[in-house]
Order: sequence, then structure tokens, then C-alpha cells
Amino acid sequence: MEEKKFDFKSIIGFVLISGLLMWMMYSNQPTPEELKEKEK
Repeated sequence: MEEKKFDFKSIIGFVLISGLLMWMMYSNQPTPEELKEKEK
């Protein structure tokens, strides 16, 4: 059996997935106009 260790491809995969999640969270932030409408 192979040893359970991280290889280079899995590290790249985790970096890409985390980068995609961070981009999605950043792009889905409400705009200042939406915040003003919510306060009313």
C-alpha cells in the first residue's frame, strides 16, 4: 500500500479550491447601495 502523504498535485488542488472559495465570498459581498436599501 502507498503511504498517506501529500504530493505536489494535492497541494495545488487545495490551493485552487481555497482560492475559488475566497473569490466567491469576495464577489458575493453586498454593494454599498444594497446596504443602504437594507438599512431603510
